[in-house]
Amino acid sequence: MMMYFFFSYQILKQKPFVAKILFSKFPYLVIDEFQDCNPIQIEIFKILGLEGGVTTGVVGDSSQSIYKFQGADYTQFGTFNLPNVHEYKLIENRRSSNEIIELLNSIRTDISQVPYRNVSFEKPKIIIGGYDIGVKKV
Repeated sequence: MMMYFFFSYQILKQKPFVAKILFSKFPYLVIDEFQDCNPIQIEIFKILGLEGGVTTGVVGDSSQSIYKFQGADYTQFGTFNLPNVHEYKLIENRRSSNEIIELLNSIRTDISQVPYRNVSFEKPKIIIGGYDIGVKKV
C-alpha cells in the first residue's frame, strides 16, 4: 500500500499540473481518521491543497490513533497547515460515561479526556481471554 502512496507523491511532486487536474474533478477533499495518516499521505494532501487548490478538511481524534506502527503520528494535527485554515476543536468526550473517561485517562496519560455530560454507569470491566479459555476480570 505504501508503494501506491509513494508513487502518487512522486507524480504530484514532479508534475504539479496533475493536482490541478484532480481539482477539476474533486474540488473538495475530506480526510476522516486523520490521526491515522502517515507522513507521505499528509504530504499528498498538502500538495493537493497548495498546488491544486483543493479545499481540504480533516477530521479525527488524536486519542484514537492506532496506526503508529505504520507511521501515523497524531501530533500532525498541530503541524498540518494550509491557507485559510479554520480549526474547530471538540475537547469534550460526548459519547462515554465518566467511568469510561476515567479509564481512558489512566491508559493515555498524554491526552486528557473531559466529559461533556456528567453521566455515570457501572464501572467498565476489562476482560482478558476468551469465553472458552478462561476469563480474568481486572
